[in-house]
Amino acid sequence: KSASDTELMRSQFRRMLQQISYVNAPIYVGLFGFSPEIIRIVAGPGWEESAIALKILAIRGMLGALTQPAGSLILATGRTRLSLYWNAATLVLLLACTSWFAPLGLTGIASGVAIASVALFLPCWFFLIGPLCGMSLCDYVDTSLRSVLIAIPAVWAAYLVSRGCDNVIVRMAIGVVTAAGLYTLASQFLNREPQEKILDILVLKDVLKLRRQAR
Repeated sequence: KSASDTELMRSQFRRMLQQISYVNAPIYVGLFGFSPEIIRIVAGPGWEESAIALKILAIRGMLGALTQPAGSLILATGRTRLSLYWNAATLVLLLACTSWFAPLGLTGIASGVAIASVALFLPCWFFLIGPLCGMSLCDYVDTSLRSVLIAIPAVWAAYLVSRGCDNVIVRMAIGVVTAAGLYTLASQFLNREPQEKILDILVLKDVLKLRRQAR
């Protein structure tokens, strides 16, 4: 494999990871920040304690979204045996963590899954992403977590703005609109590349749809 192939693969993987992080970050950070409201809307009164499990699962979901693209990288390089080893190690760690925390109930199982995801974040780069496409650790962390770090203050500000509303549905609506606006605005200055790429994709889909309707 030539240096140009490695550079192209690294560039494409970075772009994919940026877009995945950009889309998923506000969703999972929002799930974390507004978990009590979401549980109340979905499950109703009496399930407030489940909000803790939802917060933990939101962390797991975000980390899972960030490490999942490594599978595409493995397939692109034809290293299927490496995928087998990685999935086996992931399964062993996941079973160990969930078994250890299972006596604590639903929250314990969710904690075990989240801890396993946290533990796999850096090894994913060390064993898969770095060797396969030459992506540096700093680049990997920045690409993965920049959108998350933008989403956290956006959702926190949205929570502060909406918490004075007594109606939970209205509170959620205010929170979603506020968080989305702040996240989009901040990304214009701090994370513009994936935002523009996703907008280009959406615009292209609309253009193709109009062309099909015109036919």
